[in-house]
Amino acid sequence: MATLKRNSEVSVGISFKGECWDLVIDFDAYAEQRSSHGWFCRLCAEQGKQELFPSRDALFVAHGLEPFLSWANESFTPETWVCALDPAGRPGLS
Repeated sequence: MATLKRNSEVSVGISFKGECWDLVIDFDAYAEQRSSHGWFCRLCAEQGKQELFPSRDALFVAHGLEPFLSWANESFTPETWVCALDPAGRPGLS
C-alpha cells in the first residue's frame, strides 16, 4: 500500500485484510512558502540545504514522488520477494 498525505509525504506500508502490519519506507517534505520567492522544505533547511521550488506541488514531486519512484524501481525487481509476518509471528504474505 502506498499513501500520499497532503502533499507532504509518500508512505509505503504492508497491509493485510485491512490491518496495517508494517511501515516500509516514507519520503517526507515539509513545505513552507518563502514570501513570493517560492517554496522550500523545512527539513532540508534545518540541515543547511535549502532549494526553492516554484510551487508546493513541484517540491512534493522532487521530495516525495521522484524518490519513491527511484526506490520502487531499485527495490522491486522480478527476483524480489516480500515476506511479512503478522504480529503473532505467523506467516502472512509472500
